[in-house]
Amino acid sequence: MDAKELLSTYYGRLAEHRYAEAAAMFRDDGDVLWSIPGEGPLAGRHESKAAIEKALQTFADGRIGEVKRPIHAYCVADDGEHVCVQYLLHLQREGKTCGIVAIDAWHIHDGALAEVWTFFETLYEFDAWTRADRQP
Repeated sequence: MDAKELLSTYYGRLAEHRYAEAAAMFRDDGDVLWSIPGEGPLAGRHESKAAIEKALQTFADGRIGEVKRPIHAYCVADDGEHVCVQYLLHLQREGKTCGIVAIDAWHIHDGALAEVWTFFETLYEFDAWTRADRQP
């Protein structure tokens, strides 16, 4: 499976709320990382499969609301191991919506997800949306 197919499978599992299966796509040995900027509840460095799965479960518990991630582009480097994925992070809750352009910068190692750095067009808007005092 090439990098684009691997990531398409990963984002498909997220869309289907199969968070444990998405987290399982990260490599078993060596370093793994999901880094999210900001000060909200998802911010920080998630440095194990268990930590990544726990962070992904945040999308399932209703605090963030309904989540969609329509992919705009996959940009795969010539080495096949580095990929940027641009998408619209569409969040909806209690009749309100939040749309943020996001980019995930990936490193794929030996056919498994190894590292991802998430960047937001409007970081403060994402932090405000996910803050505990705005949660149902």
